[in-house]
Order: sequence, then structure tokens, then C-alpha cells
Amino acid sequence: MNAKRITFVAAAVLASLMGAARADDITPDPYRDWVSTRTRAEVQAEVLAARASGELARAHGEDGGSFAFAQEVYVATRTRADVLAEVLAERASGALLAFTGEDSGSAWLARAGQAAEAMRFAALKR
Repeated sequence: MNAKRITFVAAAVLASLMGAARADDITPDPYRDWVSTRTRAEVQAEVLAARASGELARAHGEDGGSFAFAQEVYVATRTRADVLAEVLAERASGALLAFTGEDSGSAWLARAGQAAEAMRFAALKR
């Protein structure tokens, strides 16, 4: 009699555990309500144009396009003197080395934020 009762209780416990495992909701789909802005024909035309211009083959080569992209010529928008002046100004302000310390720049950012907030507050008082 006790063996039947123990078996029944064990079966009831297992059944309740199985039911609890199935009670979870499904993971919501973030793309369910997404609406496309282009038609399928527009996308296909874009792919065909990229294939015809060689852009698609260049980006999907064996090397992932890194060789083809490395062959592109970089045109600088700033002069060397401009960049050097910017680096020297950052060094003088302490910002250049701020992110290489033990705190990864958090103390410098806190001071910079306080200074900016003080300037904003001073401008409001006028």
C-alpha cells in the first residue's frame, strides 16, 4: 500500500514539473511587425547592379574584400599640421593620456563633465 502511494506521489510530482516546464511563453519575434520600405524587385535590381559594377564580387572575394578595399586611395581631409596641433592641444589638456590610466579615463571624464556642467550653469545665470 505504501509503495503505491509513494509511486503515485512521485508520478504527481514529475507531472507537475513537466507542466511547469511547458508553461513558458515563446520568445517574442522583434521582426514580426517590421514593414519593408523597398519591394523585392527593387532589392533584386540593386543586387544585379552591384554585381554588374563588380562591387559585389569585390566585397565577397576569398579575402572578404580586404585586398580590394586596401587598393583604394585614401584622400585626407586635414593636413598633417592640423592633426599635430590637435594632438598637442589634447596632450596639454591632459585628455590624450586620460584613457590610458588605471581608471580608464573615468576620473578625467568626471572632471570634464563637471567643468562642462559648471560652464552651462554659469551661462544660465547671465
